[in-house]
Amino acid sequence: MPITLVRVDDRVIHGQIVTRWAREKKCDEIIAVDDKIASDKVLSMVMKNAAPPGIKSSIYTIKDAIPKIIEARDSQKNYFIIVKTPITLLKLIEGGCDFIKEVIYGPSSARPNTVNVAPNASLTYEEIEACEQLHNWGVDITFQLVPDSKMYRWSDIREEFVKK
Repeated sequence: MPITLVRVDDRVIHGQIVTRWAREKKCDEIIAVDDKIASDKVLSMVMKNAAPPGIKSSIYTIKDAIPKIIEARDSQKNYFIIVKTPITLLKLIEGGCDFIKEVIYGPSSARPNTVNVAPNASLTYEEIEACEQLHNWGVDITFQLVPDSKMYRWSDIREEFVKK
């Protein structure tokens, strides 16, 4: 499948991590999805320029990303899909990108009202609910900062964080 990596990362595009993952999984282009970043020309330009040389990057709103991701699925090029939160990913899947079945969750900074679920992964209750919904839809969520770091699967840790 030409979508070689789907990632949740609160920093979205940043060269060091994208470069590390690009060594493991082919990437010709990054599709970053975030409504706020896409509507801010300066922030959007900063993000696009953070991509490693030779890798094209684009920032889309959720609405505009859905047809682009569907097109990427059938492309000859290799794509990384990067979103800032699992809530965005949930909206992409609800909008027609239901072929996404694997997600690697990167860093998510500690913020007010967050719970640490894995190293460098602090989620709000709403983000935990989104992860649980994704899990229930058959999406395999793995928390892993870089390819050679330890992985934590949502399916193994979820019961500690999901309210019953």
